[in-house]
Amino acid sequence: MNLGFAGGDSPPAFDQDTIVINPESDTIYVFIGDEMEIRYKSPDGVKKQVIDWSAWLLDSTISTVTWDSSPSLTIANTSNTNQTATCYISGGNLNIEHKIDCKIVTADTIARTEERTFMLHIVKKWA
Repeated sequence: MNLGFAGGDSPPAFDQDTIVINPESDTIYVFIGDEMEIRYKSPDGVKKQVIDWSAWLLDSTISTVTWDSSPSLTIANTSNTNQTATCYISGGNLNIEHKIDCKIVTADTIARTEERTFMLHIVKKWA
């Protein structure tokens, strides 16, 4: 998929870093107004990504988080609170869409496991 931008198109937004999980959906969709937002990162940049699981968790808390991604990405400095999962993403191939998975296990007596996937596009950052 070519992610180049024509002369009049707006550059991608690089600064949004939180995804809120919709408990009714198995897929992450992020909207700004009526437009679907795409996650972007420059090839040399490091992106902080936070996933807010609070709506799905309700009264539960996160025990463990596992991140997985395309081989050309590096996921580092992972952490979690009771309701959020955070990682820092680096690397990636220019003009390629990369898949990133975040799996949590709850701290309930009978633990629940849930996983969500989102896509990250690697593009040149506009000056």
